[in-house]
Amino acid sequence: MDRDCPGISPYGRDGMNRTYDRLHRLTYVILLLLALSGLLDAISSLLTLETMPIVARAFCVLSVPVLLGAIIWAGWAVAAKRPRHRAEARAVVLTITVVFLWDLALSLTRPTAVLTAAHYQAYFWKFLLLSLVYPLVFSYKRGLAGIAVVLFFAAVIPFRYIFESTPKDRLLLTTVEFLASYLSFVTGIVLVILIGHTKHAYLQVDREIESMRRLAQTDPLTDAWNRRRLNDAFAEAIAEGQVPLTVIMFDIDSFKEINDMYGHQVGDQALITTTHLAQGVLRSQDVISRWGGEEFLVLCPATTLEQGIQIAERIREAISSHAFDEVGTITASFGVAEYRPGETVEELVARADQALYVAKERGKNCVEAAGFRTQFPSA
Repeated sequence: MDRDCPGISPYGRDGMNRTYDRLHRLTYVILLLLALSGLLDAISSLLTLETMPIVARAFCVLSVPVLLGAIIWAGWAVAAKRPRHRAEARAVVLTITVVFLWDLALSLTRPTAVLTAAHYQAYFWKFLLLSLVYPLVFSYKRGLAGIAVVLFFAAVIPFRYIFESTPKDRLLLTTVEFLASYLSFVTGIVLVILIGHTKHAYLQVDREIESMRRLAQTDPLTDAWNRRRLNDAFAEAIAEGQVPLTVIMFDIDSFKEINDMYGHQVGDQALITTTHLAQGVLRSQDVISRWGGEEFLVLCPATTLEQGIQIAERIREAISSHAFDEVGTITASFGVAEYRPGETVEELVARADQALYVAKERGKNCVEAAGFRTQFPSA
């Protein structure tokens, strides 16, 4: 069991997270393919270094190790099924973007450069795939800004070449061909923006669902579980056969006097601190809920009565040894009960509550178990 949400997938959140992780791994696959494509271009350019300006040569030499690093990172991310490493992915995306734009610009500086519509289409596909990644690794607004930059340079670089290098008798035809290619590019970008908008809307809904889930299933003061959530966890633990199962009910001794003497704000802080102290000694599978007022209930799956008593004693010691702000020392009394086959949660809690009542009668600040006398004496 996970302490935050053991064995429960409210509103299918676990499934949504898995889908989100798969989306990020798909992003790494796209980056891997783009880096491989860029590396092949760089290698082909290295084979013609003698015909390239010195700036282009330096770029080709430097781009090879950079793209190799991107390939290794993306390949490792895909193989290791790494879920989310957005900072690294952003750095790789920006690096590949710079390499592609610089490569497009340098390809036009070669003495034999002939940029046809087909040549531009090859760059179009690269930039389209690259733009697809932007909404996935950046926030929605930054993703749009990155797409805008790619659109701008993908248009300015080729069209500047067209007007400077194309003969006048072919200028109109070449311009139309490039406009058709560019419009196809823009259409693909619009699809990318739609994907980014869908992801943004998905995240908004996911956050709203998570917020509603927390409001419906947690106590607003202590952030512990409420009764409804604990009842669901109890039913699921029984259905999954996580027995023996034990519950611990405890409440703060003389809590009304704390409220009367120090005020409700101090009392509320005592409840919050008590919750944190209990959570600090609980195991990963144990969960705590605020049952009402100053009462708390701890659900301990796969736990015998004797083990539940030991857990209750650890909580008792953590509370009684802590120095609370303004109040000083606070104690709590505990009742422990082990689940009996066929028992409802109400019946189990009632037995723990009865044990708690016995603990109060014994003088408070002690642990009492339903069914037999605890070995832990009153402190």
